[in-house]
Amino acid sequence: MRLIQKSKGITLIALVITIIVLLILAGVSIATLGGENGIISRARKAKTTTEEKQAEEEAVLLVNEYEMYKKMCETEGKEPNIGEFLEKNYKDKYKVEDGKYKIETESGENLEIDDKGNVKLKDDDNVSYSLLASKVKVGDFVNYDAGNWSSTADKPNSQGQFGGYTSETSKNASITPYSNYANTYSGGWRVLSVSDNIVTIVHAGTPVSYYHNYTNGGHANETVNKLNTFCNNNFVNNKYASSSRSIRKSDSSSVLQTGSYYWFADVQNNNNVWNWDPVSATGQYAGSPKSAFQGSFGVRPVVVLKAEVKTTGTASNGYGQTGYNITI
Repeated sequence: MRLIQKSKGITLIALVITIIVLLILAGVSIATLGGENGIISRARKAKTTTEEKQAEEEAVLLVNEYEMYKKMCETEGKEPNIGEFLEKNYKDKYKVEDGKYKIETESGENLEIDDKGNVKLKDDDNVSYSLLASKVKVGDFVNYDAGNWSSTADKPNSQGQFGGYTSETSKNASITPYSNYANTYSGGWRVLSVSDNIVTIVHAGTPVSYYHNYTNGGHANETVNKLNTFCNNNFVNNKYASSSRSIRKSDSSSVLQTGSYYWFADVQNNNNVWNWDPVSATGQYAGSPKSAFQGSFGVRPVVVLKAEVKTTGTASNGYGQTGYNITI
């Protein structure tokens, strides 16, 4: 009698199922690799972003190097020369085409620089990099961002209190610190002064209120110290700014006026604190016969920007004005 040995091979159905599973896995792999959001596409985008970032850093570095060269020329008593600068620092890396100086960077981009130190990132790009101090004048708007409030504080009603702001709202916006007079500015920052490549800006409105009580001439020095300390603690964006303080009576008169009362960080006769009076448009001091000069008035922060802050041109600041964009 013959024994029949059973076959241990796979059936046709099992083979078909295996092929289907393999096709599904292959489809998933292709979708993961390809497509708009696939691994390959994302890798290409990341490479492009990295190259663009490197080109921007090279443009900013070039601006800084030329500014250092100009300062050296000033010390030596000679006029800066773009050709001399490039020959000394970028020999064999630059060329002159149609009177324009172009430098090939490590990232493969062609930077274009003029004799004033303005740098363009690409031949077809309208964005140029310049030191902010070389572009702005007193009164110009600068698109500085002081961030958002992290808490809420009602309008103050007793000595030494700050308030009038709401959590998650912008510190660049303005409030109405004194109910009888609305602000004429909705917010933003303006150039207060430009000196030795340092740009100092001031809030165009009043982003916060402070309550000062002048009774018996007290609290004057306390108020001045608190105004300066509060500004430095709340309006310094460390990327762009080195310090902040309250506006003073001695600051530029061209950017002093707003439509609301605010304090100056100045003591008058050792007893009173100066403030801005929007009605008479003159600096008054708390302690005058007018009872309105005691109470909750605005605070106007002054911010000192770092010397290396640059601008890439102008754009809307979100408050109805055109301001200078800034970068480092």
